[in-house]
This record gives sequence, C-alpha cells and structure tokens, in this order.
Amino acid sequence: VEADIMVYSLPSFGVAGKLGPYPGDPRAMMLDGNRLFTSMGSGGIVVNDVSSPQSPILLNVLQLSNAGGMALYGTYLLAADADLGFVVFDLSQGAWPMVSQIKTGNEQDVVTHGAYAYVSSISGVTVYDITNPSSPVYMLNLLTADDGQGLFIDAAN
Repeated sequence: VEADIMVYSLPSFGVAGKLGPYPGDPRAMMLDGNRLFTSMGSGGIVVNDVSSPQSPILLNVLQLSNAGGMALYGTYLLAADADLGFVVFDLSQGAWPMVSQIKTGNEQDVVTHGAYAYVSSISGVTVYDITNPSSPVYMLNLLTADDGQGLFIDAAN
C-alpha cells in the first residue's frame, strides 16, 4: 500500500504541494514549525520540511513496523508502534536514533502532559515519567474497558 500526502493552502483550500508516494497508510499527522511528521503504519514515520509547501523536502523516514500516534517532548519524538511498543527518537542527534523501546502490548497512541507520557494499548493506558526521555520510567497502568485507540488530555483541568 502506498499513499500520497497532500498539502493544502488555507483559506482557499487549493493544493499547495504533494508529498510521496510513501509506503503505508497515513494514521496520524503532527506539525512542528516547518516539520510535518506523518505516521504511515508499516511505512514508519515520514518527516518532511514543508517551509515551502510547493516543494516539500523529505528529511527522514523513521523505521517502524506499525506506527500509530506520536508526540513531541522537547527534542524527542515519542511514538506508539503496535509491534515495537512505545519508542523514543532523539531528534537532536544526526540520524535521529531510537534511544528507547518499551513493549507492553499493541501500543496505539501517545500524548504528553508535563513530564508524563500516556501510552494507549490493548492493556489500557500506561503512564511513564519522561523526565529523562531516553529512559522512561513506568509509573502505572490505567485499565480500560476495551482497547485503547486514541488519547486526549484536558490540560485545562
């Protein structure tokens, strides 16, 4: 399976650029400044510079086998991978190496709040202290009635 990623210009909604095709199927997207992170399932995480939407530049492809949700924490990219687990990449180092991998079971999504990462999986939501992102510390597991697919944190409360 391959997919293109379209970049649209707002408010006109005209096509500004096209990325790809990339292997996999888009599951999540996140924009950080001019960097567009796209989780592509079996295609890993594709990172493009979209500072010029008409001619985006591929920066990196982070190899994962079943990439899902992702979040940034400082210079680290936290990602959920259904096969590999909760993984952390150090974006401050040249090749953006994977610096941590914790497998609990079919990880789907990850969000952060403060110095904590919340990772959803078939075993609920696992909370990690990410004060040191290259070495997350397990805090607790919150059981859910069913598979954890997506997460949202209401930071206002």
